[in-house]
Amino acid sequence: KDSHTGSYAVISMVLLAAFTGAAFYDSARDGYLALLPVPVATRALSAIAVQRLRSMGHSQYAAVERPRYATAAPAAMLAASFVLAAVIGVGALACTLTAALAWCAACRHAFRQFDGMSGDVSGYAITIGEAAAAVAEATRSEVVQVIGTRFVLFRRNLRSPKISLKKEAIH
Repeated sequence: KDSHTGSYAVISMVLLAAFTGAAFYDSARDGYLALLPVPVATRALSAIAVQRLRSMGHSQYAAVERPRYATAAPAAMLAASFVLAAVIGVGALACTLTAALAWCAACRHAFRQFDGMSGDVSGYAITIGEAAAAVAEATRSEVVQVIGTRFVLFRRNLRSPKISLKKEAIH
């Protein structure tokens, strides 16, 4: 395994557990149910990516022959996670979509950085995706961008929703 990604995955899992625990404890919109479909969606995306994307040269998946229809079950799980999220409510659907989009951005970054897909890249993307969804749910904000290993959150100010720019600052 890649020593840089492997150690990061262990540290990230500890942080992910802390973020998820905090989000479950403090979630106000749909309670803990909003985060229920998130792990299913991110793991289904990872299974699809490991099967379909080009492997790293030194990855354990590089030598494995991949069946043509190996992504049917993960694709069905991904669809089921979104259906479950829609049944739970809008908050769960938003959390699942947030996690999926953050997963895609993190996977794209790591895939380009390491020139291929591996289990470690997949685990990294799962961690970023689930952490983004948990933090966004706990802080009642939205993920607007994922930049490498960081994600940018936005929370609307309900007291003063208008953004005012002073003329001096525009020049």
